[in-house]
Amino acid sequence: MSYEGITIFPDGGIFEIPETTQLHFIVSLEHDTQTASLTFGAQELALSKNKSSGLWETDFSIDTQSTSTISILAGDSLGNRTTPAVLGEIKMVSRGRTVAGAKITVFVRKADQSLVVWQAAGAYHTKNPIFSDEEGEYALLLPAGEYQIVVEKPGYQRLRISDFEILTPRFVSLDLPLTPRVGLRGFLEDVLERLSF
Repeated sequence: MSYEGITIFPDGGIFEIPETTQLHFIVSLEHDTQTASLTFGAQELALSKNKSSGLWETDFSIDTQSTSTISILAGDSLGNRTTPAVLGEIKMVSRGRTVAGAKITVFVRKADQSLVVWQAAGAYHTKNPIFSDEEGEYALLLPAGEYQIVVEKPGYQRLRISDFEILTPRFVSLDLPLTPRVGLRGFLEDVLERLSF
């Protein structure tokens, strides 16, 4: 399974995917396969054979939060069908949340333990920083590594999420609550922030 060309691996047999995320599924099947389908929950999606690569594929998304077993079925020209081969579970989770329009910057810890802005964003078809949408939601796919996240928006206290490690490429959907600045200190920080632009 992949997102924007990046392979997503299950964690403990579970693929955690933010709801409404468009995914691409691709698989190699036996030479005599004539039909194939992917099932999750009550849904069954037909796979189509890519003529140039010989691989079977489909695109899909799931709009509701749920957990379903994901299986593959295949059939040959004689009408024989395989029993469902379970690939794991697909768990649709909510997208990460913060305030609308918040700037989310990802930092990666290098081998020498220094912390730098993550520059591999282009390879993962995302930008760094990203901004939460008008509802304060975001989706962020990160490769294996050790990270920190900084969230900021004018009028709010900056939030830093301490080191966390990702072992295989996965979506990060943390809730990142920002606290409005208040009082004299908040007023002074707002003024200084406006002067620095």
